[in-house]
Amino acid sequence: MINANTIRLRACRKRCGLDQAELAELLGCNFHSLSRCERGLFLPNSEILLTYEIVFDIPASKLLPDTTARLRRITYRKAERLLKRCHASEGRSTSVKVEFLEKLCQRLEQPSS
Repeated sequence: MINANTIRLRACRKRCGLDQAELAELLGCNFHSLSRCERGLFLPNSEILLTYEIVFDIPASKLLPDTTARLRRITYRKAERLLKRCHASEGRSTSVKVEFLEKLCQRLEQPSS
C-alpha cells in the first residue's frame, strides 16, 4: 500500500543515489525487508528506523508521517482517558502526574512540526 511513509522512505534512498541493495547494506537488513518497507507491506523495525535516521539525518517522525500522525491520535486518546481517571480519583493522583498529562494532551493537540 503506497502512502506518505513509503514515498518518503523511497525518496530518501533515491535522492542519495542508492539502490535498495546498497541501502539495505547500510541499514543492516536484507534487500527483501527494505523492499517490503518501501512498498508499504510493513514498517521498519526500531533498529532499522533508527539507522534510517542516522543515515539520512531525518527524524523518524518525518520518515513515517502517516504512522506518526496515527500514533499521536492514539496517544492523545489514551492520555485523555488516563487524565480523566486521575481527576476522578483525586486523592490517588499526584499534581505532578496531572500536570504532565495535561501538558502531553496540549502538545498532542498541536500539529506536529
